[in-house]
Amino acid sequence: MLSLAKDSGQTVAEVSRAVLLRPDLYLLARWNWKSALLSAIVRSALFFASTSRAGHAAALSASATEFALALALAGFIGALAQAYRRAHPRWLAFLMAASLPPLLWHACELVAHLLNRTPRIYYGVSLSVAYSVLTSSLTLWLMRRGIWLAGEERTSLRQDLGKIVAMLRGHLCDP
Repeated sequence: MLSLAKDSGQTVAEVSRAVLLRPDLYLLARWNWKSALLSAIVRSALFFASTSRAGHAAALSASATEFALALALAGFIGALAQAYRRAHPRWLAFLMAASLPPLLWHACELVAHLLNRTPRIYYGVSLSVAYSVLTSSLTLWLMRRGIWLAGEERTSLRQDLGKIVAMLRGHLCDP
């Protein structure tokens, strides 16, 4: 198997080319279950809350739709962020990892909820966009510090949460 650990120092164009030519290595091998699970839980709760005025059945339907969508897509979004985390220039890598995936995500999300006839759809999608702005930036920041990774560089969820808590306490130096 081709090692993905040597992807440091690549340009954004090189990473983009690698992802397009070998999605099996960069997206499937690094499918990020941590991102998928956390995203599914939070986003489904946001959609439940945003549609609850339309009734319990509508809120459950919107929540289930979002949960399924997040499980299907968020792991790949996390893998894409991981692919760009060491690319340069860093500002362009940030744009690629933090803006392109959410644009694709929310297009799929809007279609899924239109097909589901989700009430108050634009409110729910707006909350989801706000969540994406926060988490796409945070995910890339964590991955640049070796946290929240999947694939051959993975660590356990427990280790990741421990590192995050330590960082919040100020016990981890910025690399």
